[in-house]
Amino acid sequence: SYKTKKEADPILSQSELKEFAAYYNPAGNKNANPAELKFNHFPPTLILTGSEEVLIDDSKNFVKQIKPVQDGIEFIEFAGQKHVWLLTD
Repeated sequence: SYKTKKEADPILSQSELKEFAAYYNPAGNKNANPAELKFNHFPPTLILTGSEEVLIDDSKNFVKQIKPVQDGIEFIEFAGQKHVWLLTD
């Protein structure tokens, strides 16, 4: 969704995400990739995402990752919304 939503979501770009990831993981350790984590358990979770969010695919993939170990995960997609729309007016 980084490419398909980049025009619709002006708040966050793929290049910014890479920059922020480098702050978190300056050595480029592949073990730090959250998409590669495997969970045995996870707390109940609520994920809110906008349909125009550049991270929507990541959100959906995270739900798929957690669902096998946590039935108490709820995913709500808000039509027409972009990244951090909850904080904007």
